[in-house]
Amino acid sequence: MNRIFLAIIFLLTGAVIAFAKDPGPSPVSVRYYGSFKKMIQENHVEGVVELDRALSAPHVYAVGIVKNAEGEITVLDGEAWLNYGRDGISKTVNQMKKGEKAALLITANVEKWQTMVVPDDMSENELFSFVFDQAKKIGLNMKAPFPFLIEGRIRKLVWDVLDGTDTDQARKGNQIFLRKLVGYREEAPVILLGFYPGELHNELDYPGELWHIHAVFKDDNNTGHVNAFSVTKGFRLLLPAR
Repeated sequence: MNRIFLAIIFLLTGAVIAFAKDPGPSPVSVRYYGSFKKMIQENHVEGVVELDRALSAPHVYAVGIVKNAEGEITVLDGEAWLNYGRDGISKTVNQMKKGEKAALLITANVEKWQTMVVPDDMSENELFSFVFDQAKKIGLNMKAPFPFLIEGRIRKLVWDVLDGTDTDQARKGNQIFLRKLVGYREEAPVILLGFYPGELHNELDYPGELWHIHAVFKDDNNTGHVNAFSVTKGFRLLLPAR
């Protein structure tokens, strides 16, 4: 009798543990077109999807690269920012040209977000750990990609914009290095849209990066890919609501 009882307890415990490890369905579906790995290693920078088609659903958020590495794409709740590097780093437009394509595009449709406050000043690595921990706490599937927003007044941020030139010239080993214009912002309000890649590292983010993040500076209508930053206490972190 005792052995049967213990066996039942063991089976029930195992079932509970297995259930606890199952994060359940994700509250958001992430789609991606193109691949960083193919862009960097094989110079596949041609357009793979039309923006009008990929960004047509409501409450869409996206980061990406314009075809032929001509610039950066950021979309917040359906509102687009496209920065074409050939026009200079501060020439963002908010209208998509008809038929415009992306070489890489990561999208998600998020209707509701839940907000957390960043409790301390944090480096990028510390913020990554904070985002990771908060996402786990609310039950997001950490093996799958998900979007997040970070909002506040940045102390210092380094960002860049691809300019579409010499994409087949600068090589190191098997990797191609796309040319970029680099910018710096200090003491400015910013919205950061990022995608945690889950198990899709090197598909959704640059090699060596923790995630893929773009910045939107609404004060001067500008956007670009984020290279380095830190945040201060009181920043807001927004994650998809379950």
